[in-house]
Amino acid sequence: MAISQKPYPPIVDTWNPTVIKGEGVKVYFSLSAYNSIKDIRRDLLLVEIMDVETNNSAVNVLGNNGYYQLISSISVDEDNNYYTMIQNNRLNLEKEKTYKIQLRFCSSACQVSSAMVQTNPANYRDYISDYSSATLIKVISRPKLKLSTFPIVDANSEYVVSTASFVISGKVLFIPEAQTDSEDIAEKTEECLTSYSIILYENEAVKATSNDTIFYDSGILYPDTKNLNSFYKTIKKDLKNGAHYLLNFSYTTSSGYTATEEYAFRVLYEAEIDYPPPYVFTELDKEDGSILVTITANTEKAYQGYFILRRSSSLDNFETWEDLKFYKYETPKIIQEHLKDYLVQAGVIYRYQVIPMNSAGYRGIWDAITLKPSEPDPAPQHM
Repeated sequence: MAISQKPYPPIVDTWNPTVIKGEGVKVYFSLSAYNSIKDIRRDLLLVEIMDVETNNSAVNVLGNNGYYQLISSISVDEDNNYYTMIQNNRLNLEKEKTYKIQLRFCSSACQVSSAMVQTNPANYRDYISDYSSATLIKVISRPKLKLSTFPIVDANSEYVVSTASFVISGKVLFIPEAQTDSEDIAEKTEECLTSYSIILYENEAVKATSNDTIFYDSGILYPDTKNLNSFYKTIKKDLKNGAHYLLNFSYTTSSGYTATEEYAFRVLYEAEIDYPPPYVFTELDKEDGSILVTITANTEKAYQGYFILRRSSSLDNFETWEDLKFYKYETPKIIQEHLKDYLVQAGVIYRYQVIPMNSAGYRGIWDAITLKPSEPDPAPQHM
């Protein structure tokens, strides 16, 4: 037969997306410039999957109808990219192992059944392309995202958050097959979190969706090198009371696995700390170019707990707030604090604010107090 009937091999990337244990393997590829999809049988793609350490085949012969040769079909996604999907029951894949995959096309000039090619592919070598270069996959346990604010992902629910100052913290756990939440077991895996991003969508009237206004976009963030699977991010824009938000949390692991989870919530906050809001006074110190910040109570009532001094500036029209210092009162005492802020710029206007925080790290607001000249010791009143 003419050599033109033998197609050029598929073109694959060095790495393919990470495979979750128990799920099928999806491999993307492209065609050579010298091939047309019309020259290739879409129902007959020859696949080899080998353990890179032992070079043994990962084909499950029983799940593959008794054949050692793996045959798959060619599919096209919505972006017109070619791929093949191999069902999990046709493979013997082990967690934490890396496998190499090579593909071969079969010419459309080959008119025999796919079963005949699968039985003895050597008989049809004049119709079958050379092997593609190897593409690697790694098998991992399915990661589990745990956010401290939201216990589970529920697309039908809308959580309620009772704070204007929002902190997103949690962990990505790599749960083994036993489906345990044990962090000790999860941390033994080689897989770890490498980056993540946060997008908040806002809708002031109804449940928010990804079509709404972007309220906050973190860009790409990286975990702490001391604890790679943990993350902690303070949203420096205050959430609006009564507004609806959609949290879009995307992350990538060390093997290239990516996932996105979404959490819908509404902000409904009232005073959480039964204590009148402290006063914050500022004074410019021209000699050393700093701002002296004084935090003082507007009552003789003692306070026990945590609070945070924050700062915003005219650089972004006071939209974002930066944490300056955390305070902890282990025993009840009157709030009286002084701090010199040296990280200020000439010509920039600054605003300072103190907000309370509980021991779990959730931020809230103070009880509002109405002061009257005739009532030096007023009872708390919600406003």
